[in-house]
Amino acid sequence: MQKYFRFMLAVFSILCATTASAQWQAVSTGYPFADHFVFALDVVNQNTIWAAADTDGNGFSSRIIRTTDGGLTWGTYSFPGAQTRFILDLDAFDANTAWIATNEFNAGGGGIYKTTNGGVTWTLQRNRASVFVKFFDAQNGVSVNQRVVHTTTNSGATWDSVSGVPSYLP
Repeated sequence: MQKYFRFMLAVFSILCATTASAQWQAVSTGYPFADHFVFALDVVNQNTIWAAADTDGNGFSSRIIRTTDGGLTWGTYSFPGAQTRFILDLDAFDANTAWIATNEFNAGGGGIYKTTNGGVTWTLQRNRASVFVKFFDAQNGVSVNQRVVHTTTNSGATWDSVSGVPSYLP
């Protein structure tokens, strides 16, 4: 057991030394909304990053931002219903394809939207609130809202309910 702890301490020390020597470089994003914060981020590869951003809660101003050049420039995109819906999660597959899970502030509605053209247009795929969306490949995904779980095997064209999801623990 003592050998294990010494080994883990050595690994931890190497990781700390590597992290401590890393250098951060400030990159101007050109993002025009200084009052927004990023809360959902998906890194597809070294060049493509998608993120969801919103204001500090003073109204709805959800936006999707995306870079395809490693963060040198960023595009800013909206989605249908952005005036009443806010983004809770984002999952990107590549530079053109991504899904967002949204919810509606007052009515409890929301949905899952998909883009296949880099965020220029978004299509509502599921007209139900969702707090989580994840695709494992281009076809197979899952969405979750509280105790309701849905899966898709056709890129989100249809969603099937998963039965037997347990209740919350006290």
